[in-house]
Amino acid sequence: FTPAMTSKHGKSSKYYKLSSTTPGQFVYHAFHVGTPGETVLFSLEIPYPFVTRGTKPVYAYDWLNIEPGTQNEACFIPTGNRFFEDASFEITMDDYDGVEECGYHKEAVFDVITPSTGFIHLSIDLDLGPWAQLLKRKGGKDKGGRPNQNDAIDPRSEIVLLQDRCM
Repeated sequence: FTPAMTSKHGKSSKYYKLSSTTPGQFVYHAFHVGTPGETVLFSLEIPYPFVTRGTKPVYAYDWLNIEPGTQNEACFIPTGNRFFEDASFEITMDDYDGVEECGYHKEAVFDVITPSTGFIHLSIDLDLGPWAQLLKRKGGKDKGGRPNQNDAIDPRSEIVLLQDRCM
């Protein structure tokens, strides 16, 4: 995704905030085709630094259409019945306490009974965690020799909270 950055304290500032991203919302999609009535175990990995969004972040529909988007990307349009919700599942930044590395994830596990259509479209609404909200342009390279332009940092201590290559 593409982060849109704006200056935090005017043109001369070295600090930037994440104003928006393209796309602006994140949804994790998973699908299953099977026998009506069977219980399906979904085990999904939600990557750091994503957190769940909304009061019912997990839901499933029994059908969908796939339509072209504005740039010919595939858009999933739920057209069936919403038959599953999990309001109790939540990921917050507290779940990542002490984690400062890319590749870390939280597991999301759900048992879903296959509806009469035999199709499950499971979705999880996500946002970037708050650590990705303030960035500083640094330049240079990280330990792996990769460009390190937009680390998310704490503006008071300048401690790196999220490395550029995680976003």
